[in-house]
Amino acid sequence: MNFDPFLEAVKDQQHLKETCMVSLVGPREKAEKGLSSLRTPGDRIAYWLSQITSPFVVGLGVFGYVALSTASTVTEGLQWLTVIGVGLLVPFGCIWWGIKKGKLTDIHVSRRSERLVPLLVGLMSLGGMLAGLLLLSASRPLVATLVAVIVSYAAATLITQVAKYKISLHIDSAAGAVTVCYLLASPIFLALSPLVVLIAWARWKLEAHSPLQAICGAALAVAVTVTTFWLFGLR
Repeated sequence: MNFDPFLEAVKDQQHLKETCMVSLVGPREKAEKGLSSLRTPGDRIAYWLSQITSPFVVGLGVFGYVALSTASTVTEGLQWLTVIGVGLLVPFGCIWWGIKKGKLTDIHVSRRSERLVPLLVGLMSLGGMLAGLLLLSASRPLVATLVAVIVSYAAATLITQVAKYKISLHIDSAAGAVTVCYLLASPIFLALSPLVVLIAWARWKLEAHSPLQAICGAALAVAVTVTTFWLFGLR
């Protein structure tokens, strides 16, 4: 009986700690569905589609296409692509480390409250990539593509932190990639637009984003990419 006040104090402290953690994450925040939460074939399709269309994969693909298609030699294109690959590994490594240390929930950083540090690391890495490409005298289309990505991700960071709105980076990168290919190559790449819609469905299916968050991601990417290419005199 003499220890009751002590036990009550410990319980109160534990309750306060749990309450603080809830307030940090936010009552409406939750992680997207993981492997253990997949219940239907649709869930599994959405999960693997999200994995293979992550911003890292899409970014490497579109940068690789622009680098190799605009370089004067294959060797030059591979040099540019090496800079890009190393730059993309930095934020990926940051996220992997965060998951390992229990600071981040998943590889897509699906909780808005956890996104600030990975986004800032990503922006710094993109800045380093830009410096490296400029030193290597990279092509104007490749530099324009990277600048568009930097501006788009900077805007997404502001929206995430200031407006407290979790814009979809999956859709931002996918819509941006389609826009880049359309502007640099051919309108035939607009045929990939349904894939962007499919990715949006996957993010919704995994409860990672709402349809409006996906639309905002696509609108941001298209607007920034078109404007950047126009300023670079590419359209």
